[in-house]
Amino acid sequence: MKRLKKNKELYYQKKAYYKKDKFFIVLIILFTLLVVNILFIYVQYERKQNETEKELKKQEELIKKRDRIERIKYGDIIFLGDSLTDCYDLNKYYNFPIVNSGVSGWTTDDILNHLNEKVFQYNPKKLVLLIGTNDINRDKDSNYITSNIEKIVKKIKEKRPKVTIYVESLYPINHTASEKINQQTVGKRTNQTIMEINKKLRKYCSVNNIKYIDMYPILIDKNGNLRLEYTKEGLHINEKGYQVITKRILKNIEL
Repeated sequence: MKRLKKNKELYYQKKAYYKKDKFFIVLIILFTLLVVNILFIYVQYERKQNETEKELKKQEELIKKRDRIERIKYGDIIFLGDSLTDCYDLNKYYNFPIVNSGVSGWTTDDILNHLNEKVFQYNPKKLVLLIGTNDINRDKDSNYITSNIEKIVKKIKEKRPKVTIYVESLYPINHTASEKINQQTVGKRTNQTIMEINKKLRKYCSVNNIKYIDMYPILIDKNGNLRLEYTKEGLHINEKGYQVITKRILKNIEL
């Protein structure tokens, strides 16, 4: 009888323990599910945060792009010309809104045919014009070149009467026998023709109250050629040359 009673007690004890174990197992499962759920919610939250941050960053980039486009569209100054302008890293030398409308290989005729896209779509306060050296290489004489430059200025003035135009003198070239010079690049250009054009441009600007920036004297050596230290190969300008040019431009334009 005692043994039966003892077995009965053991049975109930085991049953109680089993209930406790079952309770703890359920509790552990519930806790695990809770943790998993929390982790899932956290992961979703982090993903959403990342997506939100990416979207905000995207919006910021779009705003910056729009502002950059607006800044270009309504730049303070346009530089208009050929490769001498196209290769001029304007953003490196100037800290205000600026547009580089230079195109390598262009002549005065090219500019006359593309004023809408290179000038009129913008709303500049000032315009710096340097063009003509490629015309020389295509056998255009000084009268033809200066006449076209006058037409360019006139058309810009008619369409943008408030813009201040600065006409740069043509830059000298160097066709000496120096190893640095590429005679093929320099081509048919001569400093005699360049000086003849510059003389006509100076007179035109003086008579018509156009700002004239004379670059020629500050770029030549004692023999009247483009300084070797300012050029890449006798025609195009290197960084040291553009530093000199920038100083002269900043000295002449009214900011």
